[in-house]
Order: sequence, then C-alpha cells, then structure tokens
Amino acid sequence: MKERLVIRVRLPEWSTFTEAVLRGILRYQREHWRPWRLICEGEFFGMKTSGIEMEEEECDGAILFRPVEDEAGVFKRRDVPLVVLSTENAQKGVPRVVADSVEIGRRAGRYFTGLGLKDVAYIGDLGMSYSRCWQRGLVTEFAKAGGRVQLHQLAEDLIFPVEHRARIAEILNPLLEHLPRPCGIFAKDRVAANVLTLAEKAEWGIPEEFCVLGAGYSDILALTCSPPLSTIDYPSERVGYEAAATLDKMLRGMPQVPRHVIVPGSEIRERESTGVVLSFTGPVQKAVLLIRKEAPHSALQAGEVESNCTTGSLSTFRQEFRNQTGMTVKEMIKRIRIERLEFLLLDTRLSIKEICYEMAFSSTEELARFFRRAHGCSPTDYRERKEG
Repeated sequence: MKERLVIRVRLPEWSTFTEAVLRGILRYQREHWRPWRLICEGEFFGMKTSGIEMEEEECDGAILFRPVEDEAGVFKRRDVPLVVLSTENAQKGVPRVVADSVEIGRRAGRYFTGLGLKDVAYIGDLGMSYSRCWQRGLVTEFAKAGGRVQLHQLAEDLIFPVEHRARIAEILNPLLEHLPRPCGIFAKDRVAANVLTLAEKAEWGIPEEFCVLGAGYSDILALTCSPPLSTIDYPSERVGYEAAATLDKMLRGMPQVPRHVIVPGSEIRERESTGVVLSFTGPVQKAVLLIRKEAPHSALQAGEVESNCTTGSLSTFRQEFRNQTGMTVKEMIKRIRIERLEFLLLDTRLSIKEICYEMAFSSTEELARFFRRAHGCSPTDYRERKEG
C-alpha cells in the first residue's frame, strides 16, 4: 500500500455539515495514523462539484455524499473503494454511512409526547428514503401514547431554491389552517423554517398553537428563525468518522466490510419554537419545566419536584400529573435521564466516569445499575453493541 493515499471527499453544495464531517474524517486519521491526502470538492473549496473525472487526477478512495450518474460504476471498474453518505439511490456493493433516520423520528415522537401534545403533523417528501424512516419512527413512537399523526407530502425539489418560497406558501398555508390546535409539526429544518415564517405572517402562536421541531443540518438556519427553531441535529462528525473507518477497511482489503453503517446519536436542541410547555397547565406545567431543565444534569428527585410545585394536596397533584403527562414524576425524570445518558454514550467520547460526573451520579456503579434497569445491559456493553 502507498505511504500517502489520495482520498477524494465531496459533499453537496447546500451542505452546512461539511466542516463537521471533515472533523470526523480527520479525527479518525489522527487516531489511526492514516496520512491521507484529502482532495475536497465543492464551492466551499473553490472546486468543481459536477462529478469526479478520474482521468484528470487519480485517487485511491473516495467519500461522497451521493454519486452522480454512473460515478459509482466508474469507481467500481477502476477498483477504487467508495463510501457514500446518503440514504438515497443505493448502489449495490457500495457501503453507506448514514444517520439512524428511524431513531430521529422516534426521538421526535418521544419529544412531542413529553410536551403533552395529542396531535402531530409530519411534513416531508415520502418519496425519499430518509423521510419515510423519519415518518415511520415518529408514527410508531407517538402512537404508543395514543397520539394522532397527520402525514403531508412536500416534494424535496421545492425545499432548496429561494424562488420556490411562494409555491411552498401555497402548499403550507391551507395545510396549517386546517391543523388542530395545539399541534406539533415535525419537518426538515428548511420546511420548518418556512412554517415559522408563515405562522408569523398569519399571527399564529408559536409554540402555543404550533410547536415546531425541525431535523437537519444547519445551526445558522435554526438560530436565525423567528423564533429560533428547535432541531434534531445530524450527527455529522460521527458520520465522517465512521465513513473514514469503513473506507480504511476497504483500502486494507479487510474481510466483512459493513455495507450499511447506521450512526446513532442525533440530539435534540431545544429552542423557542418548542421551548415553552403550554400543553400542560397549572402546577404540572411548572413541574415539567423543572424536570426538563434539571434532570439531564442533576440527580433530581421526585420529592424535590413535588415540594417545589405542589400548591395543594400532594395526592391531587400526583393524579393530575399522571392525567396530563401519562406518567409519574419519577418516570418522567427517569426517561429524560436515560435519553441524555444514551446520547452521551453514543455521540461523545466521554468515559463512563466522565458521564457519571456530567450527570451527577454518585458513582459509576450507581450509573450502571440505573442503566441496566432500563436496558438490561451495562453502559459499556450498550456502547460497544451500538458501535458494532
């Protein structure tokens, strides 16, 4: 094998996750002493984006978001390893490294359930593989709590060009007008941003009437929405790392190279478009806000919540909390802490001891017992199994 391999990397022109994916690739290189020379294509690098013309400059391997035309066939005929980062247009024999799209939908479902919503609308292009997975996860999880999900089609090719905003408004306005209130809305971040714009023009309350959650790639887009958009983030750096690991196995001729790597760890970033829990009322609302704020980072006890939020009979408060949320205070604290623990295990490189400190467990043994009761295995076993 050559001492310094040339690796081509190409992400789409609209990509806002290029830097994070590259950080993941570079982290893998440093950790495994792989002195690759990366040739990065795209407007960000001032280079062409129409496809790789391999006759111009040979390469030893490539990581592409999505091959164009017969590009995958060209790599195969030249025996050059290729890894793809898109769920769409799967090519036989070409490994893909993608986010866990079904889990993204499940997270959205759990999130809306935790806000006490009974109705959710999903807006997406169900002709796209990732979108169908988001929808499947959302419907499966939200239905567990007895919620109702409406599905609405919006073609992917309408999302990106600015000149299509008027057409998007023509589609979304009638849809939004007929949704029940309050209602959760889950969509790709660019669609969700359009929903917020239309809601502002129509003076619909956010999040009082529409609780809007996006999924995607752009913190800049989310932060410049009005109000700022809550999102489920794409695990960009982890995708880059796993893509580099998969390509490295192919370059070294290792057996049993995975053909489909599912990357976990997408995290919800809660902002003002969903950040006020208005589906709950009275002391229950106060209690839920306290739990959501404190439970991910402290050993919050049910008694603390009850003593801070109960204004009358404790038994009445407990019954009302269960009626509005479908669970007890203790169960809600546990759910939120388990979800935070899962994220730290799968999407960070923190040690178990560091996670213990981050979440204010008294010891790693206590953390392990807490996790085992929920998953039937140790945190270390869970991390290793999910990472393959």
